[in-house]
Parts: sequence; C-alpha cells; structure tokens
Amino acid sequence: MGELVQFDPYSTTSDNYDLDEFYTRSVDKRGHHSSAYISIPPELSAEIQEMVASKSFPAYRTAGHFWRDASIHRLHYLAQRGENPRLARFIRLQVHLANAEALLAEQRQHADLLEKFGTAMEQAHERGDNQALGRISQAVVLAAEDVPDTVAEALLKMVNRYAT
Repeated sequence: MGELVQFDPYSTTSDNYDLDEFYTRSVDKRGHHSSAYISIPPELSAEIQEMVASKSFPAYRTAGHFWRDASIHRLHYLAQRGENPRLARFIRLQVHLANAEALLAEQRQHADLLEKFGTAMEQAHERGDNQALGRISQAVVLAAEDVPDTVAEALLKMVNRYAT
C-alpha cells in the first residue's frame, strides 16, 4: 500500500519566493488581521521611519509595511533551514498571495492605461486636433512596447481607429 500523503492546497513544484519582492499585505482575503506590538531601540525606529519618509522604497508606505515584509523574509529564511513543513507552506501561500496582488495591480494599470489613452485620443479627435492625436498615437505606440501582447494589440487598434 502506498504512503498516505497529506493534502496541501498551497504546494508548488517550484518556490516562487523572491528576495526582491515586497510582502506588505496586512489583511487576509476576508479583511481580517491581527495586531502585534514590538519594542525596538529608538535608533532602529528612527532609521525605519526615515527610510519610509524618504519614499526610496515605495512599497513601504508605513513602518508596518516594513515589519510585515521583514517578517515574511525571515520566516522564509527559517523555513529553508528547518524541518517545519507548516511554516514552509505558509511562506509559499504568502508568495502566491503577493504574486496574485502584483498581477491584479498590473491588470488595473493596464486597464487604466487603455482608458486614459482612449479618452485622450477621443477628445483630440473630437476637437479635430490632429497634432495632439499624432503625439498621443506616438505615446501609445511606445507604451505598447512595455505591455503584454493582448494589451499592446488593444492599444494599437486604438491608434488605427483614429488614424487619418
């Protein structure tokens, strides 16, 4: 008889953890959260507050974003060095959630890009401003180089719709 395998809904064939990723989510999918309070040396607090205020890492809008990210990275480190499958599954779940959030944010940005370029082109067309239409078309073609093919196709169709 084969070995009994525990069901793991978050198992992956490869670990998508990325040291460069920012894991700053503060609530679960139901909006639930748990508060934690820590005592740290004042100089550490000052460094973190200064880093947040500098906006050099836009993902860190608050010190809480920093602490959540630091916790996930440390947990990943520990999960890689220990025999704790539950912790490893938790880290994989956090990685999947961060990836999903990044994809959703990217999709929102693409939709926003399409909407804004579409509005700009429509307004220029309605005014009969061919110069503005030409500048916008150039910007759209440049933007199409930096987006997935499906978004690029939609952008280029937009340019073709207003081509004279």
